[in-house]
Amino acid sequence: MGTLFILVLIFGILGGIVKIPTNYHGIPIFLGKKVNRVLGEGLGYAYPFLNFFGKILLFSEDLETQSLEGQEAAKVISKDGLEIWIEGSAQWRPDPENLFTYSKTPSDTIHHGMKDAIEQGLGEIAGTLDGESFKARREEIKYIIDSYFSLKRRPDFYINKQDPEKFPIESSSSFEEHLRWLKRVNSYDQEKMRLIEKIEAKNWIVPTVEKDGKKIIDVLEFYKENINLIVTMIKLGNTINEKSEIEERYGIKIETFKLAQVKYSAKVQASMEEKNQAENKNKAAKSIRVQKMEIMDELIKKGVSPEKASDDADALLGLAKKDIISGGALPLFNLGNK
Repeated sequence: MGTLFILVLIFGILGGIVKIPTNYHGIPIFLGKKVNRVLGEGLGYAYPFLNFFGKILLFSEDLETQSLEGQEAAKVISKDGLEIWIEGSAQWRPDPENLFTYSKTPSDTIHHGMKDAIEQGLGEIAGTLDGESFKARREEIKYIIDSYFSLKRRPDFYINKQDPEKFPIESSSSFEEHLRWLKRVNSYDQEKMRLIEKIEAKNWIVPTVEKDGKKIIDVLEFYKENINLIVTMIKLGNTINEKSEIEERYGIKIETFKLAQVKYSAKVQASMEEKNQAENKNKAAKSIRVQKMEIMDELIKKGVSPEKASDDADALLGLAKKDIISGGALPLFNLGNK
């Protein structure tokens, strides 16, 4: 009996040794259930008898690319009611520190989560500006998205002391407390401490606008005026592996976001093109009417009746066929846009 126990024990131990391929992480599945444990590449011990009653679910460390283009682009509505598409692509990989969460997250959920974050974050801002004004703020838009994808909270959410219910603070009650926490956990690293010192609250410029009788942060101007500080904050967040809400929720690490275009939707563009064509047609028609009146005035001065002068003007402008100009009274006009 003792020998049998020893053999079972040996087989159990050996059955738990696994090898994870290079550039992969794994999660054990034992008796049909995922085990909340992450295995790194190489040889490792997973779970007794795993090789007999389970398997390893592998996850590649390679970057995934999430495209937000065309109908899949993030969509916001401007103050003048125009739909604007925000196109770009995000590169991300599973986060080994939160791989169990990632293993339960469908890829479509990650895609829609990124898209929703952009739409929610930029929708209110877009609603305060006309379409052209919003589109012109491409750089500020990019860094707002970068902040959403890289930081626990957007920089303006830390600075904004208005509407606390709208911008709830979770782990930090203020930007100053966030800075104190950063200094405490990075006190050993001089390079990180230099980055932290650059983003001290006293250095921030906080432009405001009037809304509903009170002053609130002008978000796009905030990102324009504080661009260097915001870039530093994002760099620091990536350096210390600060996790954004999206990264925490889906178990991923977003490496980069590349903003491609901020443009009107296909429907809006078609409508605007149609409007431009109609305006150009109206301008052309108005120009022809002016030329016709000038020609008629000249013909009438030469004795042609108004009725015949109208016919002659139409003929000269190519609006009607006529072989002979009344009385031979051909006016001298530049009919270049005949």
